[in-house]
Amino acid sequence: MGLLSNRVDKESLKPGDHIYSWRTAYIYSHHGSLSNFLLY
Repeated sequence: MGLLSNRVDKESLKPGDHIYSWRTAYIYSHHGSLSNFLLY
């Protein structure tokens, strides 16, 4: 994991939250939205 991170615990995520993943050079990589499925 890089020096700059906004990592959150699974317990703090709620349905409807948006999750972003970034590459090393801060190039936009992936965006996802948390649904009502259970987190493991």
